[in-house]
This record gives sequence, C-alpha cells and structure tokens, in this order.
Amino acid sequence: MYTTNCMEGNFQQSASREIEEHIPVFSNNTSTEVEVNSRALGFDEFNNFLNNLNNEL
Repeated sequence: MYTTNCMEGNFQQSASREIEEHIPVFSNNTSTEVEVNSRALGFDEFNNFLNNLNNEL
C-alpha cells in the first residue's frame, strides 16, 4: 500500500489525511505516544521500504 502510494505521489496526501483523522492533539507528548502513533500510521513499514530501496541503489 505504501509503496504504491509513494510511487504514485499520493503517500504524503494520504498520510496527511490519516494524521488529521487519527492523531489527537497531546498537551504533553511522550516518546511512547509518538511511537504508538507512528506505528498506527504505518510509517515503520514506509521507512523500511525507503531503507530497502536505498540499499538497492
């Protein structure tokens, strides 16, 4: 899903929509809250994709 969106140039758009819909505004951010939200948005998978692509180039 993320690779397709990235290749089509839609990743940033869909990610922004997800962030608006799913990330509450925290008055006191902790690393745990940030990590949980990153995983919920699939950024770990996206970063893995970028790392793998970088390793192949």
